[in-house]
This record gives sequence, C-alpha cells and structure tokens, in this order.
Amino acid sequence: MLTHSYWKWNIQEEQFVLGSSFWESLSERYPEHFFNADKAKSLFTNTDLDRVKELLHKAMHRSDTPVFSASSNHQLTDPVRSFSLHWTGEVFGSSSASEYYAIGEVRSLSRGKESSLQMPNNPEFYQQLMDSLPDSVFFKDLESRFIAINKACADKFGIDDPSEAIGKTDFDFFNLSHAQQAFEDEQSIIKTGKPIIHKTEKEVYLNEDMRTTWTSTSKLPLYNSDGIIIGTYGVSTEITDQKRAQKQNERLRNQLVAVFDTDPNMLFVKDEDGKYVIVNKAKADFHNLPKTEIIGKTDFDLPDVSEETAESFSKTDRYVIDQKESVFIPEDSEVDEFGNTTWYQAIKVPFQLVETGQLAALTIVMDITEQKERELELNKTLDIISQQNQRLTNFTHIVSHNLRNHAGSISMILELISLDDSEEERSDNLKQLKIASDRLNETIQDLNEIIDQQYKDQKVERDVNLKQFTEKVLQVLTTEIRANQATFNVDIPEDLNLEYNPAYLESILHNLFSNAIKYRHPDRTPQVKVKAHRKDEHIHLIVKDNGLGIDLDKHGKQLFGMYKTFHGNDNSKGIGLYITKNQIESMGGEINAKSTPGGGTTFNIRLN
Repeated sequence: MLTHSYWKWNIQEEQFVLGSSFWESLSERYPEHFFNADKAKSLFTNTDLDRVKELLHKAMHRSDTPVFSASSNHQLTDPVRSFSLHWTGEVFGSSSASEYYAIGEVRSLSRGKESSLQMPNNPEFYQQLMDSLPDSVFFKDLESRFIAINKACADKFGIDDPSEAIGKTDFDFFNLSHAQQAFEDEQSIIKTGKPIIHKTEKEVYLNEDMRTTWTSTSKLPLYNSDGIIIGTYGVSTEITDQKRAQKQNERLRNQLVAVFDTDPNMLFVKDEDGKYVIVNKAKADFHNLPKTEIIGKTDFDLPDVSEETAESFSKTDRYVIDQKESVFIPEDSEVDEFGNTTWYQAIKVPFQLVETGQLAALTIVMDITEQKERELELNKTLDIISQQNQRLTNFTHIVSHNLRNHAGSISMILELISLDDSEEERSDNLKQLKIASDRLNETIQDLNEIIDQQYKDQKVERDVNLKQFTEKVLQVLTTEIRANQATFNVDIPEDLNLEYNPAYLESILHNLFSNAIKYRHPDRTPQVKVKAHRKDEHIHLIVKDNGLGIDLDKHGKQLFGMYKTFHGNDNSKGIGLYITKNQIESMGGEINAKSTPGGGTTFNIRLN
C-alpha cells in the first residue's frame, strides 16, 4: 500500500516536487516495475506527471476555496497492474502574483489489494459495457482464437451476434496477409509480454463485398488472477477516413512537387531550423545535387554556399517565420566558377507545414539575368547617348566660344590696321592678322576632324605637345596680351606630350588664359604663370594669375556653374569656366581652384 506523502507545485516556475516517501513506497509495492526509488521517479514522471498536473489544475479552478482535491488512476504494464491516488491541496498566491503555488498530500485511494487484469466474474455486465463502445474490442486465447468481441467488432466482421465469432480467428474474416501478421503480432505479445500500441493496419476482408478499412490497433497481454498470460486483448479504432485524407494529402503533395519541378524558377521550403523540407528540380540543378541530398540539410551543409551567404539566408528565413511577414529581394547575383554572373529576384513568404502545423519559409527565386542584361545594355546605350550629347554640347560651346574669340582677335587687328600711322606698324599687324587667320583655320580644321571622327565612331584624341599648344593659344591672344601689357611665364617641358582632343585642349587653355586677362586687377598689370609636369601617369597643369580673385566661401559652389558671373564685367557671359570644367571631366580629368578676393586665382588641372 502507498503511504501518504507531501507534494509542492510552483505553478509560475513549472516545478513539481513529490516527497521521497512516495517514490520509496512505490518501488516497495511494485518491485517488478521499480527496482529502486530513482527508477520509480523516472517512470512516473515520464508517463503520468503531466496528466496529474492537468487534473490538479482543473480541480483548483473548480473549487470555490483555495482547498481542492482530485483523484488519478495509473496503469502499469509488464505485468499489468493498476493503482489509484487521491490528491488534496491548497493554493497560495494568485496567477498574477510573482509566487503562485500549491501544497498538498497524496494518498493511496484504495487500501485493498490491487488486482491483475483478467476476465471479469460478471461477463454480461462487461459485455454490455463493451457493446456501448464505438471501437472494436476483442479478447483472444493463446491460439489467437476469439473468446469475446463487442457489438462494434461484430458489425465490422459482418455478423449479427458477437458470440458467432467465438472460436474463430482472423483467418476466418481477413485475407491471408493481414491475418498472418495479426497472428504473429499476438504470438509475440504472448511470448514477451510487451504490448503493441497504436499500430496502423490495413484490413482486407475475405468477403469481397466488404470495403477495405484502416485501423489503429492496440494489443496487450491478457493475464489471469495468478499473473499468467492466458491470451491477448485489444482495441481497434477505424481511421479509414483519416488514412484516405492522409493519402489524398500525399497525392496533393506529390502533385505539388511535380508542379514545382516543372517550374523553371527555384522553389523550396525551409523549416524553423533552416532545414530544407521541399526542394524543386530547378533548385537541385542549381546546386548540381539530387533533391534527396538537399532535403534535411541546411544552407551551411551545402558545399557551394559560403558561410556568410548561409548566415544571411538564415537570418532572412528566421525573420519571415518569426514575424510572419513576406520579404522581397528585388536583386541579387551569383558568380559561377567560370566568372559568369547570374541575377536573381526572390520572395520569401510564411508557409505552414501540413504534417506538423509548424511555420516554415517558402522561397521563390526567379532568374532575371536576361532582364538584367537588357537593363545593363539599355544603361550602356543611355551612357553612350549621354556622352554623345555631351560631346555635342562641348562642340557647340567650342564653335560659339572659340570661334567668337578668333573673330574678336581678327576684328581687333583689323581695327588696329585702320589706325596704323606707319608702314612698319601696318606690316606688323598684318603679320598678326595672318597668325590669327592661320589659328582660325586650324580651329576650324580641328572642329571638322571632331565631326569626321565622331561620325566614324572613332577616337578623336591625338598626340599633342602641351608646350607647343600653349604657345599656339598665346599667339591667338597676342592682341589682348599686348593691349593689356600682360605677361605669361610658361614653365612646361619641351617633351611633355599627351593623347588629347586638340579642340578641347585649345578651348581649355584659351578660356583660362583669356580669363586671366579679362579679370585682371585694376591696380596692376596681368601676370600669369603656366606650369605643367607629369605625375602618376597624369599631366598636372597649373595656371596662376594675379587678378581680381574670387571669394570661394561665398561663390565656391557656383564657380563652375553656367551663366555664373562674379565681377560685373559687361563682356562676361558666365560660360567659360563651365565649358572648361565640362570638357576636362568629359576626358576623365578634374579641375579645382584656389582664390582670395584681390589675391588672384590658381587653377589646378589634372589632364587624363
């Protein structure tokens, strides 16, 4: 008999403790099941403790006072034994308190001798009890012959009276395959005493008019009062509808997988642990692996997925499952071993697994390589168009600006010729007119070359000598230099050559030099230093003047803007520096300025 013992249940912390006397008395009463207290504690905890806590929890809520009571029944197997316990207790605290627990006592409910499971002394009573059950109940002897069945089992066999089954076996009702397996199962139970619980069986009847059914069957050893096995007994629950639904789900799953496999996009499902549950053919082909070698693995297990990529995938999948939100990845790329880039677009959505009901992440990956290549090609075309427009703009500026400068020089020289007092001055000005005319022709020739080369879609750059080009531009500006008594100090190596667009280079130098004269300081004659050198495979050009200067704190951001003027000159158009910067940058170079009001300006140019 079990002696009384005390228990405590901390409901907040889910800690349930039974006194040591409970385990000791349990092992003493049933030594064949529990050879020591630790074994009793282990088995009872694993099989019955959750059910006890559920009973106690219900009893607590039914009671109008903190005091409550409940009873529990417990079944042991091999050999079969049963016992009942009575639990009383009292609740301390409440569900909202930080400490919420119950303390009580447990006693054996029956002080009599526990009985072995055997055929009852009142068969009629138990027959009525069995007949009230919807499941098939049956008892068999050591030869697997029926000694009793209930009404539900008789209906299943197609007989009117349960007694008609007595002395018969499964071979009288079922086909050979099922009957033989049932017989072998029962003989194993008789030999070992070990029950078979919830075995799924397909029952095919000898009577072909009866439909095939599926059952979940539990069979146990049948003992007499002396504890000797005298047969078996069992319960069968029909699960035909569930089995059909399961098969239907399996068919639907297979159909879904087949549809998945025909989709060129990669489709796959990963569970909460990041393991692949469903994988289509496109996904398997991407990894060059059979689907069976991907199912059950994570991205960390796949040889062609880096740890960094696997970690990123894992975080995204975890977010989709935890937040139950979809994630759209508009663009991603993979580079294969041959250097080929494949572009993808992906969407991840929450997905519930039918088998477990757990949430997973369904991913659809679409190959957008062709679309991306068209986009890149379009962008390249737009870049070409932009460059062509830029060249057209520069060409327009050169035509309007450079030719205007040449025309201005020629016009000024002609005016000087009309005012010449001596033949010597006239002769000198005619020489300057000849130089200006020659330079104009060269500029027109360069412009024609630009048009020709662009039409042929060839490079318009050619090898030019920077010092010679500088001197050429200064010759064009001779009249302005003389008129303003300007001095140009040129420090450029004789052999400093570069590949450059000659029309651009003339325009750049002409703008910088003419600006140095145009924005001269009223209190001093213009002095301009021109210096160039090669460094890091680039030509660095410095043009420094002593003119008016610019307040860069105030106008620095507008210095190279179109139509931006800062000194109020009548002949200022605000386009020279804009053209210069545009032309330098279109050739891959850069320009910046240092200046102070009244202290002149220094332009630093990197020519590519």
